[in-house]
Order: sequence, then C-alpha cells, then structure tokens
Amino acid sequence: MIPEAFATDPSTAVVRAFRHAVKEEGGDDTIDMMRGWGDVEFVATDYGVPTIYFGPGTVAAAHTADEYIDLDRYHMSVGVYERAIQEFLVTTKAS
Repeated sequence: MIPEAFATDPSTAVVRAFRHAVKEEGGDDTIDMMRGWGDVEFVATDYGVPTIYFGPGTVAAAHTADEYIDLDRYHMSVGVYERAIQEFLVTTKAS
C-alpha cells in the first residue's frame, strides 16, 4: 500500500490554533510541508480529519543515529501544545 499524500487547509481550526500558539510562544508560525510519512496520514486520508505535524525536533535529525531534541525547543513546544489545545477546544466548542 502506498501512503496517500495530504495537505490540511490552513484555515482549519487546528492549524489556526497551532499557528497562534506558536506565535504566542515566540516561534515562527510559517507553514511547511512534512516531507515524509507518519501514522497521522491514516487519520487525515482515511477519515478526513484535519491533521498537522508539530514537534520540537527537526526532520533532518529524525530517526538518525544522532537524533536529538533541543531543550529550548522542547519547552517551547510544551507551551505550544498547552495553548493550542485550549484554543482549539474553545473555538470548536463555540462553533
């Protein structure tokens, strides 16, 4: 089975919540494409759920012998998840 490519519409609640949270935590909210594959594709393509990848690591270092996570980026990502989840739940409950 060949995985199906997908792109989530930037206007969806999940994308807006994460972009806002990244900005609030002092990060760069530029959207980039994930050039790889992960289990999230099944959720996005099989069930039509708006889905994103977000994390503290870099794709270049992922699953390599020297994989690492910068601790400052890790701590920022924790804050992003906290903010994004709260915002997502509030905005989706209101709609």
